[in-house]
Amino acid sequence: MNVHGCGIGWYARERCGLVDELGLDAYNRPTVYTTVAAPSHDRNLRALSKAISSSLLFGHVRAAGPGASVHQYNCHPFSMGRYMFMHNGDITDFSKIRRGLQHLLRDDLFDHMSGTTDSELLFLLILNGLPDVHTQVDPSSLQNAVLDAFCHIIKANAGKANSLNIAFTDGETTIATRYRNSDVEEPPSLYYHVGPMPGESRYGGFSGFPNQAAVCLTVLFDCSRSARLVTLTAYSRLVQIHRKRPVCCPWTTAVQTTLQYTRTRDSRD
Repeated sequence: MNVHGCGIGWYARERCGLVDELGLDAYNRPTVYTTVAAPSHDRNLRALSKAISSSLLFGHVRAAGPGASVHQYNCHPFSMGRYMFMHNGDITDFSKIRRGLQHLLRDDLFDHMSGTTDSELLFLLILNGLPDVHTQVDPSSLQNAVLDAFCHIIKANAGKANSLNIAFTDGETTIATRYRNSDVEEPPSLYYHVGPMPGESRYGGFSGFPNQAAVCLTVLFDCSRSARLVTLTAYSRLVQIHRKRPVCCPWTTAVQTTLQYTRTRDSRD
């Protein structure tokens, strides 16, 4: 069992909470709880799980690499503005390329960095491809920001294999990837499921849900893996909804979903 900390992050189901200086409230600004305790021994996590009502929640249990610092600043999920992120994997030769990657960041993102992990820097590189951290952008812009961040990492370590399974969201659109730039090394698994989980009798908000168009698989191609200049391209296709069991994604894919059925919006957003 991974014992180097855990965390959860969530968005409220409706507009509520204090509005910050960026105009965000608990609906479009994630709330994050992290701890260095194992989830099985954290009484606060158990208490929170009985009270949280959310239509979008991230959960992460950390396994720190050799010599990595174990403290709350390194626990996932990471958040900034309206965005939230977690990572399962590692960046090869991170200690050697970290400074160069940090140099790419805008000042506001560099100043926000509080931990020492490759995961947090990957999150900030994604945000670096967006105009700011509070304005909602279209899903294609989120996807391009993810692809650009992957490209920066692959270029920085000259195409060495990186494990880049991530989950990234603005509270309504979520992108999850299963990606490792290698022909022989398999990335960690990634499953998706749409519809009631086994044993659930109802799934509020999805009545009359179409049989297609809910989940979009994007295949990421490493066009020149052996070269120092690496280009990632993508194409998308709609996939059939599987209502009975989770489905494992193929290698080098991303799942993109938009929560337009389960969350309510009003004129303030």
